[in-house]
Amino acid sequence: MSNILKFKLIIIVSCITLTLSFKYRMNQKHKTFVYWKQIEWNDFKGNQQDLLIKDNYAANISSHIILEEDSVLPQKAHAVMYPYKSSKVDKKKTDYLLNHEQYHFNITEAFARKLNRAIEYDTLASDEKIKVIHQLISHHEKIWQADYDKETEHGRNNIMQKYWEYRIDSLLIECENPNYFNEAL
Repeated sequence: MSNILKFKLIIIVSCITLTLSFKYRMNQKHKTFVYWKQIEWNDFKGNQQDLLIKDNYAANISSHIILEEDSVLPQKAHAVMYPYKSSKVDKKKTDYLLNHEQYHFNITEAFARKLNRAIEYDTLASDEKIKVIHQLISHHEKIWQADYDKETEHGRNNIMQKYWEYRIDSLLIECENPNYFNEAL
C-alpha cells in the first residue's frame, strides 16, 4: 500500500473514531439522570439561554418515569430528573421557585409510585402490559404537570401553590400505601 493511501486511511479512521466518541459523550451527558430527591439549584445544568428564548420562564425541570429491572419486582418505576435538560436563569433563582420545581419532581415521583403499585398488584403482567400501563400513567402525570402550572400560574399564585403542595403531598402519601390498588377496586 502506498504511503498516501495509508495516510488517507489513517485520517478517515481517526475522523470516524473522533466523531463516534464525541457522539457517545454527548449521549452519555444527556442520559445522565438524578433519582427523586430534594433538588438543589446545582442540579439544573441545562442552558439558561434556551429557557429564556423558548419559554421566558425562570426555571424548568425535566423529569420522567423510567422502568428498571429490580431484584424484587420484574420492573421498578423511578422518578428521575435530567439535569442537562433542566434549566434555570441564575438571576431569577429563589427558594420559592426551587420549591415550585421540586413539586414538579414530586408529581413525577407520585406517579412512579402509582406505576409500582400497579406492577405489584398485577404480578403476572407481561412486559408489554407494563409498557402500556407505564404510558397511561405517564400520560396522567403530564396532565397533572400541566394543571399544576396552569392553576399555580407557574408558581406565581401563592394560594394555589400551597393548595397544590397539599394535593401533591397527599398523593405521595396515598401512593405509598401497599393496598393502593386493592382499595381502589
